[in-house]
Amino acid sequence: MVSYLGELTAGEQSGWAQLGGELGKKRAAFVQPTLFDAEAERDPVPDEVSVNVRGVRVAGAKDFGDVWLGLVLWRMLGLDELFRELLPEGREEVRWDLLATVLVLARFLAYAMWKTLQLWMERSGLGRGVRTVLAECARLKCCEVILPTSTGRELGLFCVTQPDDHQRALLDRLGIEIPLRLGRPKWRDALKLDLPCSHDF
Repeated sequence: MVSYLGELTAGEQSGWAQLGGELGKKRAAFVQPTLFDAEAERDPVPDEVSVNVRGVRVAGAKDFGDVWLGLVLWRMLGLDELFRELLPEGREEVRWDLLATVLVLARFLAYAMWKTLQLWMERSGLGRGVRTVLAECARLKCCEVILPTSTGRELGLFCVTQPDDHQRALLDRLGIEIPLRLGRPKWRDALKLDLPCSHDF
């Protein structure tokens, strides 16, 4: 965790400005992150399946946008690569570099990430209101859409609420795209095998 108390000196301001310039160069080649790695499906969903639209329901809405923004910044700063090198994989079930990502994002934006977002906003002409951007992103949610099918089984599809006009303008200025959905549709009973609760992910 990086932290700092007090005002920035002229040298420190110059250093942050230089970092902002470097991130601006890196941003052009930046690839949007995905939340889930590709994995072999044990029980694949066919390309076509009939859905009973009257039975479609939504469950388990969760916060998404602010954490997604944190993940974008984390990867843009190259911290995922740094922690992967510094914390090599061993016998643990959850890799240490992923745990570091979760811990930082759970506390959300440590000082360096906060300042990076502030510089990114300034370069995008959005001023310095980091809290405003975080509040707007926090309104974006993800949820599980449950689709009953003609097979008698239910499909689970994790979707993201789409930004309103104000949020879309903000994200466009930052160059961030919000995914429509997370991962591929899965049979809901298969989801229950992977997760403690199909609503908690």
